[in-house]
Amino acid sequence: ASAVLSGAMIKAGLLGWMRLLPLDATGHAVLGEVLVALGLAAAFLGALAGLLQARPKTILAYSSISQMGLMTTGVGLALLLPAMREPLLFAVAIYALHHGLAKGSLFLAVDIAGQLPRSKRYRYAVLGLIALPGFSLAGLPFTSGALAKDLLKAPLAANGTGLVYTLLTLAAIGTTLLVLRFLWRLRQDLALTARPLPTGRWLPWSLLAAMSLILPAVAALTALASPAVPLPGLAAVSLLWPILAGLVLSALGGIVLREWMARHVPEGDVAILANALIHAAQGLHARVSPLREIRLHPRLRARLRRAQRITRHELEWAERRMTRWGRLAFLFGLSLLGLYAAMAFTP
Repeated sequence: ASAVLSGAMIKAGLLGWMRLLPLDATGHAVLGEVLVALGLAAAFLGALAGLLQARPKTILAYSSISQMGLMTTGVGLALLLPAMREPLLFAVAIYALHHGLAKGSLFLAVDIAGQLPRSKRYRYAVLGLIALPGFSLAGLPFTSGALAKDLLKAPLAANGTGLVYTLLTLAAIGTTLLVLRFLWRLRQDLALTARPLPTGRWLPWSLLAAMSLILPAVAALTALASPAVPLPGLAAVSLLWPILAGLVLSALGGIVLREWMARHVPEGDVAILANALIHAAQGLHARVSPLREIRLHPRLRARLRRAQRITRHELEWAERRMTRWGRLAFLFGLSLLGLYAAMAFTP
């Protein structure tokens, strides 16, 4: 379920923006500046909060916040630079596709990690497929992440947006640190199994992971076949040095900042504060409300509790059915195809 949510459904808001925001030839500077500022804030703060998490799936969730911040920045730039809106929106769509495939693969990898094959050869292949989409998110050369980041930053080179270009590049350092944090925490869940994984589990996941290499290969072949399509920059220095910097900072952080990194931001951060405020308001309402003396009839209270138990049971049953691997892979693919088909028809 988390793979479908973070891989595909989280992009529904992005689709709504692309359909409803005034992305026209006149441009909208104020709205664009607001979106760029919010997007960059999400990119860096999401990465920082993710570094202070312990559970692998929670780290991935904060990574999604960070990556959605980069896509938000792209939409804001399309409002700021109306002359470049078409390449920027195309870059955002490719970025969304790349992120959906890579993040879906990483969420599924959390379950795969607990059932590694005993054969060293196959085990190393599985570990490589776990790491590949992660470093693709950081923009590893010759991956879909390099393709998406190159498309997003290319229109900024000659438009006086050097600061945004630099910040987008620096954001890749945060992504690298998040990926390394995810892999470090995931190592605790690694376990061997003597029984091979069913084909219905490892095949969809391995195809998702391999998309990090397939997408840029398709883009390069398209460029070679059509002279009008520029060859994507898949091996620029600006893609490699943030990853190297992230590796160095990760090594230093493991030595110098070990105690600080051991602290954890509560999962949900702002939601926890909101829940505390809601409970405080409910307590205040219970003390001052004129209806506080009203008591439900015992039979009515029993019926409400029974209805609550039945509803909870039905929801749990539906979740167990929907999260089986076959149905999960089908839902993920269907959601992703539907989302990007809708993007393709965006005027």
